[in-house]
Amino acid sequence: VGSYDIALGSGNKAGNYSITFAQDNDAYEITRRSLTLTGLTVSDKTYNRDTDATVSSWGSFSNVVGDDQVSLNVDSANVAFDNRNYGTQSVTITGLSLDGTDATNYSIADQTSAATINKFELDLGLTADNKVYDGDADAVVTAAPNVFTGDYVSVTFDAAFSNEHVANNKIISLTNLSLTGADSSNYLLPATPSVTANITARPLILTYTAENRVYDGSTDATGSSSSRMLGSVISVCASA
Repeated sequence: VGSYDIALGSGNKAGNYSITFAQDNDAYEITRRSLTLTGLTVSDKTYNRDTDATVSSWGSFSNVVGDDQVSLNVDSANVAFDNRNYGTQSVTITGLSLDGTDATNYSIADQTSAATINKFELDLGLTADNKVYDGDADAVVTAAPNVFTGDYVSVTFDAAFSNEHVANNKIISLTNLSLTGADSSNYLLPATPSVTANITARPLILTYTAENRVYDGSTDATGSSSSRMLGSVISVCASA
């Protein structure tokens, strides 16, 4: 590689001639051969809000001349997705250089490849409120998903106990789960999110009504009590 002068060759008649150049006598140049990497591959990754990428194989040179000694130096290489979002994205590799006895005769340009950024599966961080029996299966569940800082993602759902009856560690079912927000396409809902809570017994306050009676020499008494809840009346007859 370099620039070389052009001169008149030798021969028994060479002395009869001269050579004149139309421009500077620097017309003969050997340029560097640009090397091509074959088999360069980049690993897929899970979304993490950055563009960092990892080369899984650097491949090999496909156009080194003869037995020239040339190797790839990746010490200063930078490998990055062109886009941080979910999907198959282009990857650009910069900062490559060459080592070896014949490296000065070659050059290496920035390389390109492609790989997939997969969706990040969320941990919804579910917590559920215990409640006192109220005759229905409605549940209050709060989500605190592990969304990356700076991303805009919201989780919406409906929540209900399996039934309305009193019990501990009752499973709460989540339905109509969905993700919304500018960055929601980069996230994946868990397949079977679950949470539990307790339904505890409801204390009853009885209203007791005693019946008047005519003296009969005994201490017996009669009366009634009732508690109203959700339209139902519980009546108790008592005697004392």
